[in-house]
Amino acid sequence: MNVTQGNIFWNEALGIIKKYPYLSRDKKCDVLVIGGGIGGALTAFMQAKHGVNVIIVDKNIIGYGATLTTDGTLETRVDFNPKITKNIDQKSIAKCNNLCTQALNDIQEIIDEISKDEECKKYIDSIGFKNTDLLYFSNHITNKIGMYKNFERLGKENKDIEYMEEDPLINLRTGIIFPGKAAILNPYVLTQLVFLYLSKMENVEIYENTEITSISSKEEIVESITNNRFKIYSKSTILTNGIHMLEYLEQDSITLNKTFTVVTERIKDLDDNIINVVAKDINFPNTTIAFTKDKRIVLCGEDVRQNDRMVNDKYFINYANGKYKKMYLTLRKLINLPSDIKITNCFYGMYLDSKDSLPIIDELNNMPNVYCNLGTGKNGVIFTMIGARMLKEVSKQYHTKDMYLFRENREKTRNSK
Repeated sequence: MNVTQGNIFWNEALGIIKKYPYLSRDKKCDVLVIGGGIGGALTAFMQAKHGVNVIIVDKNIIGYGATLTTDGTLETRVDFNPKITKNIDQKSIAKCNNLCTQALNDIQEIIDEISKDEECKKYIDSIGFKNTDLLYFSNHITNKIGMYKNFERLGKENKDIEYMEEDPLINLRTGIIFPGKAAILNPYVLTQLVFLYLSKMENVEIYENTEITSISSKEEIVESITNNRFKIYSKSTILTNGIHMLEYLEQDSITLNKTFTVVTERIKDLDDNIINVVAKDINFPNTTIAFTKDKRIVLCGEDVRQNDRMVNDKYFINYANGKYKKMYLTLRKLINLPSDIKITNCFYGMYLDSKDSLPIIDELNNMPNVYCNLGTGKNGVIFTMIGARMLKEVSKQYHTKDMYLFRENREKTRNSK
């Protein structure tokens, strides 16, 4: 394997298709969305479709933050995430699964809608959206009994799931497959096209290279000040800007993590039927295997918590190269592949995670009308879509009842019971 790190995959199919101005005067709106990544795109779309006046700002270029380095996978089950199942009850897990399924449907509907726009239509195939099965598996025989017990338990309410002990492509000893419960897409292209679509709406304004440096909230109005000292007055503000939310959240409940991704060349001989899957190894829950629409393999994992040593460029380059080599070996071990398969892209990303791996969707403490839509963990795109739906009517001060699952201080509430 001889690929230089930093060779990101998602923006190769489509560069920057539209540039947006920076904010150059004071503005007023109903809802200000801070963050121009996939979370900001989905949040702004739901706001705009409800007819409110929306302004979106990003400190850099639209889509060029964490969105560019995610693995692009979407899953609608949380049953095998140990951090989630340890912290919430079965009723809440079922509720989360239903919300994830709704989120995947919402994303599909958004793609369908933007594809009707003549300009978006030119690029829509580059999203590469593919609805797939979701596979939880293990190649350890010791997991066989536990996996089958989970199959029996989950099968009572999911009649279409299947138990398996072999697969034509993935080396496994035991697994459960959920038909149609996952997807893969190009998150960067989707972000670009959603904003292109929104930019044509009269109730939407989009600004790049516009950093919000301070937020002052009151009961009636939220005042946000940019790096150039311009002000945006909004009835509500929604933060979707990932890592930059940390100054507004209780940081002891959030961790910052690095994750690594490798992408293979196209493998033309792969059968479409056997690569219609997003697979997760239950022994390494942060590891995900997926297959793009054009038959590339995307392997994401080897997650590690950010620390002071990784700020050193020389140290991190060597560290990351070691991770990529390890992932190549993992790929060879987990999947039956031709011996000469090549890796074309290696890159790393960063994400925030909560103690229970669930998102934070809430009105912030002591900041009235300022909301957080933070898609934590490795299923961030689905989680931010859940938040986008839940917050769609914040300008009317309407809160959906299921937001209690994702409130910021839920850990304290659980511990006090």
